[in-house]
Amino acid sequence: MNRLAALIMFLPYLAVYVLLGQASNTPERDYKTALARQLERSSTERRLHAPLGIRLTPVTFSQQSFNTRERSSSSKATERELRHAIDRMNQAFQHRDRDGLAPLLTPDYLHINGSDGTTLDRTRWLERIDSEQRALHDQQLTIDHYGVSGLIIRMHGSSAFVSAVETSSGTRNGQPFTHHSRVSHLWVLADGQWRRAGFHDALLDTM
Repeated sequence: MNRLAALIMFLPYLAVYVLLGQASNTPERDYKTALARQLERSSTERRLHAPLGIRLTPVTFSQQSFNTRERSSSSKATERELRHAIDRMNQAFQHRDRDGLAPLLTPDYLHINGSDGTTLDRTRWLERIDSEQRALHDQQLTIDHYGVSGLIIRMHGSSAFVSAVETSSGTRNGQPFTHHSRVSHLWVLADGQWRRAGFHDALLDTM
């Protein structure tokens, strides 16, 4: 079938070649008229064959392959940017750095504490960060260790679901503590920047 299609597509060009060979024996006006008609028939045949994918298929496939590679490369770059934002968030939270955390939150941020079910909006959560930062300054709170492990990222276009295990230890009002939590985040990409839109944690154990 492919050979037959190729032969059909070749015939118009063969006819043009024959016409050119007879050009010296053909009056100029008749030759131009015959050539124009043959080219018109060739154009019509190409349009008829186009829906069947003849000759056009390799070009279309190549374009699709390029688009697929381009999307894959863009997705990887976007995930790298998200990981960088998560790292910045973790570093800022460890030090209760309000100025570092605020730009990484959406205006409608929602924070849910798994320990008591408390729901905080962006303003109230940042107020809690301010309070803990003052506690750090007054040494009522100390953070000896804070770490994130087992990071899981599921990309969904301009949003992402993120899960990990957080561990922290230190003292609060002179009493030692150790926390292990499974955390879940919702991140969204807006105006070229990743921001956290939601948070929920579940304590794995508390000491």
